[in-house]
Amino acid sequence: LAEGEAVRDPQRILLLCENEDGYRRLLRWMSRAYLENSRLGKAAIKQSWFEAEGTEGLIALSGTPDVGEVAQALLVTDGDGPASAEARAEARRRLDFYKSVFPERFFLEVQRYDQPREKEFVARTVALAVETGTPLVATHPIAFAERSDFFLHEVRTCVASKEHVEDPGRVSAFTREQYFRTRREMEELFQDLPEALDNAAAIAARCSTPIELGKNYLPMITGPNGEDPAEFLRIRAREGLEKRLLNLYPDERERSRERARFDARL
Repeated sequence: LAEGEAVRDPQRILLLCENEDGYRRLLRWMSRAYLENSRLGKAAIKQSWFEAEGTEGLIALSGTPDVGEVAQALLVTDGDGPASAEARAEARRRLDFYKSVFPERFFLEVQRYDQPREKEFVARTVALAVETGTPLVATHPIAFAERSDFFLHEVRTCVASKEHVEDPGRVSAFTREQYFRTRREMEELFQDLPEALDNAAAIAARCSTPIELGKNYLPMITGPNGEDPAEFLRIRAREGLEKRLLNLYPDERERSRERARFDARL
């Protein structure tokens, strides 16, 4: 999520499709983001679209401290003390915005997977939920299947980032707890917040969008003179070829020879 230049460092929330209307809305926003709000290879949905177009069919989760703006505001402190009054007010302001554009469809997200300041964040999120009457939802950032897969996942991550897995100065972006927990493990992890797990199940039940796999839906394209897609593609390919030939072969005789060679391969 980002407006204007902020797309360089966007905020994130999780959008879940409650029905087909929400699914189509999200697809439309993503296409529009790449066309209208993309910088440095990042495309971001604008928050103003929520207000302008509505959010029906979508459920929103607040995001985690590393990416979510409500969560980030909660962790701002005065020195080593509790969250500052300004930080609490800012978190409330951001929360009020999302609750207004996602009425009855916005949840404050809590996670427990051995992250820095995790207890502090969960406590402050719960307090904000109670204060504002906002429902909580427990989620878990799965990165690998089994707990024993952590080292292999670290190796794969290091290959991608061109780091050495045994470098003592390397800081991992993952923890051993990011495996696929069982239902029983999640119940034990959030035994003090059973409503957060109940809401996770309720959200899953509400998201009933059927998605047909294995079938492509491509736009029907016709040329300016009513050409079918195949003919229109041939025309545009020929136009592109002529431009490249003109750039590569200034001499007309060379262009004719290369054009003939191209035609012979068709």
